[in-house]
Amino acid sequence: MTRLTRWGVLLGVLLALMTGAHAQDPTPTPTLPPVVVALEADLLMPHGALARLTLDAPPAEVESVVLSLSQTGWVGQTLVLQPIADPASPRRSQVEWVWQAPDQPSLRLFEPLTLTWALIVDGQPTTLTQTVDYADFRAAWGTASELGVSVAAPQDALRPSALERTLRPLLGQLAQVAGQAVPSGALVVVPRPLMAEACPLDQAFLGERTALRLPCTFGRLEALYAAQGYTVLTVERASATLAQTALTAALFDRSVGASLPSAVPAWFRHGLMRFFDPTPKLNEYNFALNAARTASLLPDLNAPPSDDQRALWEAQAVGWVLYMADQIGYDGVLGLAADLRAGQALGALYTARSGADLAGLGGAWAAWLMTDAGRLAYGLTLYSPATATPTITRTPTAVPSPTHTPTPTLTPSLTPTPTATATPTRTPSPTLTPSPSPSPTVTLLPRISGTPVGVSGGAGGASLIPPELLVVLGLGLVGVLSVLLVRRFRPTR
Repeated sequence: MTRLTRWGVLLGVLLALMTGAHAQDPTPTPTLPPVVVALEADLLMPHGALARLTLDAPPAEVESVVLSLSQTGWVGQTLVLQPIADPASPRRSQVEWVWQAPDQPSLRLFEPLTLTWALIVDGQPTTLTQTVDYADFRAAWGTASELGVSVAAPQDALRPSALERTLRPLLGQLAQVAGQAVPSGALVVVPRPLMAEACPLDQAFLGERTALRLPCTFGRLEALYAAQGYTVLTVERASATLAQTALTAALFDRSVGASLPSAVPAWFRHGLMRFFDPTPKLNEYNFALNAARTASLLPDLNAPPSDDQRALWEAQAVGWVLYMADQIGYDGVLGLAADLRAGQALGALYTARSGADLAGLGGAWAAWLMTDAGRLAYGLTLYSPATATPTITRTPTAVPSPTHTPTPTLTPSLTPTPTATATPTRTPSPTLTPSPSPSPTVTLLPRISGTPVGVSGGAGGASLIPPELLVVLGLGLVGVLSVLLVRRFRPTR
């Protein structure tokens, strides 16, 4: 192959690359039909909703507008709507539907509601579809379902992936100790700000995207959850740790907690509940460590704590159970809890497994708390792999005065690496319901998508390199190659 041929091949490859960049343009974003100017929705759950359509045609040219609503398990509803002149432009028309929620809810929470618009404008039929998750519009929600237990939570508090990873192992461990499956049911984790009523003083609920005003009834949100069988788990804020602990406590109370005799000490019940919790126990470690350094540990956990002692009481209860697990193993604690269901005494069971007296548990734990084994134990969980060996990064920890009242939201000063959570093989996988993303061409609330039916773009995969960049680079290379060709093959003088 001559040099001229080789240069020609290079130019051909370059031109093909540039042509391919144009052929692989990303699929165009679908747009609304020309007759539809805007498609809006305002979901004011649990008080009502609004759907509004603005058309580029006067009311006289709008021959028919039919709105159909559908949801799985619901009979559905079909409405014939009348257009009115758009206040902002007489040449346009608006179609609006306002729904006020009935006292007895029929729509299912956390399930998609589909709105289908069927239009005939100036003889031309058009169909548009919107999908709205029927849930509190102030948060993006995720759901998971395992072994008859369904859970819903805001994604910034407990992401669906975290639910998927932890729910089935948690239910399995609880069922093993309780001797039966965790009772089925539905739970919803709600940060306290979302449980606060959004009703202003005039009791008129305002839409976020429109000027919609609806009567606001206090207590409707709690009534809606209760009517559909949801147990509300209220947490102080959107926190994965708080949400997971609240979920563990609720499931524990329904299963293991309900199976234990009333004679089982309250401190053991609480410590055992947190033992099942998939989250590390770093806050409890900080409370206990600070109290130990200031000689303010509670001498007896059998007495009910006062309000200002409860956080420390809970921290010590968790520590006592973790120390028991250090002495007799995780399986030993689970076996001990299962034996308690038969009415055996906690002290006798612990002594039989460890050879130690339960009366000396508090002092032994306080000494163990200061050891490396004690520090590491608070970073592991029941679901950690057996080979996990977390490391500890220490940061200065403020030592409170004896009158300090700990709260369970202090920032941990202990950072275990890694915080392992076992992911066992699951059959079947949990049903996960993520919230759909909004279409960029429709003005809607989060979790609402508007896609014109029958509108589609070209197919083809998108290039890894932006086509515009390929074009610029290609033109530059063409210029360089042209100069080289001219210099190489021009006649010599």
